Amino acid sequence: MYLITSKYDSDAERKRLEYVFEKWAEKLTIIKPEGIITLLDDSGKEDLMNEFIKDLYSRSSQVSKDSIVIYRIEKTEPDIKPEQKELNLETKQKRETVEKLLSFIMARQKAVFKPESDLPFLKTYEVNSKKGTVQITVVIREKKDALNLIFTISGYGYAVNFIYNKLKEELKYFEV
Repeated sequence: MYLITSKYDSDAERKRLEYVFEKWAEKLTIIKPEGIITLLDDSGKEDLMNEFIKDLYSRSSQVSKDSIVIYRIEKTEPDIKPEQKELNLETKQKRETVEKLLSFIMARQKAVFKPESDLPFLKTYEVNSKKGTVQITVVIREKKDALNLIFTISGYGYAVNFIYNKLKEELKYFEV
């Protein structure tokens, strides 16, 4: 049994997370606990923990111990690494044109620019889609008479392939 806590920044993100639980409810036993949910760190304090539980039992409106359920859990880190896909593109267009076109393509993906780097040749975007969230990093390298663009799409699950395929289609604009 696992206890999963999911933090979110917006109502839209909360709904996306709830959707995942609803989607997997047919395949996994997902229980949304009722009442007060609390984590206690009882490491080395077994006597205090027992006193706490007695106090908790004594204050329950339902005299039965069944109204209070206690699990012993431990934190775990699943070994799931983000997936990555890369797209390379070489173009003879001017840098200014490439950057405008790149902005246009990212806007079509509803990508949000993340100013994580001061380097002018590195741009990072975040894309939220129905399939999930991915990060797109774009590196622009100047060669003799061309620009090399390297797109790295990283994230989890179906979102990586979904955005990779959409982006691959959009990059045809650079071939003009």
